Amino acid sequence: NTTTTNAVLPYDLVQASEATDIWSLGVLLYTLCHPRHHPPFPTHKGQLTHPESYATLASWDTDKLEELIYDNIPDSLAQDVLLHMLVPVSERVDLTVSMLLRHPF
Repeated sequence: NTTTTNAVLPYDLVQASEATDIWSLGVLLYTLCHPRHHPPFPTHKGQLTHPESYATLASWDTDKLEELIYDNIPDSLAQDVLLHMLVPVSERVDLTVSMLLRHPF
């Protein structure tokens, strides 16, 4: 039951799409490129279970994203591709998988 599920989740459900897949891949890529393999938000044993994790994601903006990436990802090409993949939905350009595959990273 979607109504029941939405009532207990601490976030709004997002329709699955290519943009969602790209964002999810960006989270994985960030984690792999981070020197200590940390995801870009607080977790508990690798799981997104803490309310602060949801608060971090809900308040995600370009300034926070740039700070997070430039402070934690040493490779400049990885920084560039992650800035495109993890940008907030409200600021996202129509990024496609084909475009990502052409990125020099």
